[in-house]
Amino acid sequence: MLASELIFFYRNEPEKLGKLFLNFALSEAKQGNYNGSIANIDRAAFFYFKQSGNDYRGKDIGYNQIAFYPTNENPRKEILNNLTKSIPLVLEKESISLVSNIYYNLGLIAYSNKFYKQASNLFLTAVSMDYKFGHLHVELANSYFYRNMFEKGIEILKKCKQFKYPKKQCQEYLETNVRLKVFLPIGIYKKIIDDYQSN
Repeated sequence: MLASELIFFYRNEPEKLGKLFLNFALSEAKQGNYNGSIANIDRAAFFYFKQSGNDYRGKDIGYNQIAFYPTNENPRKEILNNLTKSIPLVLEKESISLVSNIYYNLGLIAYSNKFYKQASNLFLTAVSMDYKFGHLHVELANSYFYRNMFEKGIEILKKCKQFKYPKKQCQEYLETNVRLKVFLPIGIYKKIIDDYQSN
């Protein structure tokens, strides 16, 4: 590609650059190169986030790099397996919701391996890409509640109430679960989120 074409795509069709980096990430994942795959997923996410043009902005809200480099081989293998299965579907459907779903599922892997801060960052990126889906907001808020960051969790749910579609779910969670300090387990919405984002 010529520099002028890259500039055009960056300004007008950033998802095409995102798709390019997804292909790189898939290739690296198939070769077992964790760091290369993660770096390319992050690059792809940057362009998909740019394409989304959403108004989910604010302090510490928005795109975050994965920055999840476990030294244990098990989460690395789990992540590479997840990427080799999920990236082809993203490439086929060209859906920002599916890119969001990659980050959500990476967040679940991070959380299950006790990388709680990284899990919150991954959930945050998932929400930033698919901010109209209330279940993602609740999962992100719960990741803060379980880290005793109650103000941050409440901030996420209040931010969620600004959007038309997830508003009711976030409002109900604030009024019942948060008020009573009864938080749902992380990952409880996995099937719902996966089903919603794959359609």
